[in-house]
Amino acid sequence: MERALILDVSDPAWDAWIKRAPHDVYHKAAYHRFSQERGEGTAVLAVCGTPERFLAWPYLLRRIDAQASGSRFLNDITAVYGYTGPVALGCEPGDAFVKSAIAGIQEAWRSQNAISAFARFHPLLESHRWLSDTIGCDGVTGNGQTVSVDARISDEETLRTYTRILRQEIAAARKTGLRTEVDETWSSLHEFMRLYRQTMVRNRAPASYHFSEEYILNLKLRLGPHAILLNTTLNGRIVLACIWLAYRNWMHAHLEGADENYLRYSPFKVMIDDVRRWAGDRGYNALHLGGGRGGKEDSLFKFKARFSRLHHSFCTGRFILDERAYNELCEVRRRRAAESGMLFEPDDFFPAYRALLAENRCEPGTLPRDYIPATPEALPYDRRAFLK
Repeated sequence: MERALILDVSDPAWDAWIKRAPHDVYHKAAYHRFSQERGEGTAVLAVCGTPERFLAWPYLLRRIDAQASGSRFLNDITAVYGYTGPVALGCEPGDAFVKSAIAGIQEAWRSQNAISAFARFHPLLESHRWLSDTIGCDGVTGNGQTVSVDARISDEETLRTYTRILRQEIAAARKTGLRTEVDETWSSLHEFMRLYRQTMVRNRAPASYHFSEEYILNLKLRLGPHAILLNTTLNGRIVLACIWLAYRNWMHAHLEGADENYLRYSPFKVMIDDVRRWAGDRGYNALHLGGGRGGKEDSLFKFKARFSRLHHSFCTGRFILDERAYNELCEVRRRRAAESGMLFEPDDFFPAYRALLAENRCEPGTLPRDYIPATPEALPYDRRAFLK
């Protein structure tokens, strides 16, 4: 088993390792420092190997609530908002070194008192392959598809990939006067925030997606030129604003806000088509549009899929490192939920002991009649899907 080198986000060696391998902005120290400063966890990079052959995995180390863990000092592992997972150089998925490196990183997690680990793998880098080529094995869970648009091909070739109806819709939207431009100075940030908040309310987004203006300013501060604000306007009025993360080969749609009074003009169609051209002119390979809500092939996914047939598997990693402690925390969560009149229904949420609580029909302070203490055989997850 390879022994992991553990790096702090302030260590210049973080980016020195990362830049040797295929990677994205989400892997960089600056993006992890941004998440750490927001209180999402302590940013860490674990590296196994040498500069010529290595596997490196950036992550956030979180403290588990002391009330839930009792007197024990317990942590878990999570990922930054975006797409990360491991990066590697000089090796192949499934070879002896990779297996040894993965084992070494998981042992490092256990040495940090982590009882579980969650990862969002990068769809374009296919970083889930470093754990398994088969979704559903070795802790890799499939979460639907994401869509990317090839920015390298010509306008003529791109338009041929669009359906006739989509071409007509874009042309009609442009005739109304819609156009997209870059806000180099971010002077329209207040308008972006207004539209973003409106969009989050309209879509009934969870509280975790209601980012503040301070959050956006810190994102821009940390990422500098890699965070780009683009606005689609109609007669001088911003009707759609989107922050894109641009780095090396790709541009990712990160956050967006649209004026509900102008949705009928199809500003999203114009922005995607405009940004595709803008990205291609500047040497980016692709626009990554993301997927549907919750990884589902819903109306949002179908809208994005109208622009490209390039689809990518979006996978997450879910690892239980200390099964006994994990079970105990789930039981504590279940009992406290029942005592407060709530219901512990983690469904597909991982780790289950952090799942939001739902309303219960029983009286506060009592247990539902069908309440059964959790046992290892009755936990809300498929035990075959995780590394122990």
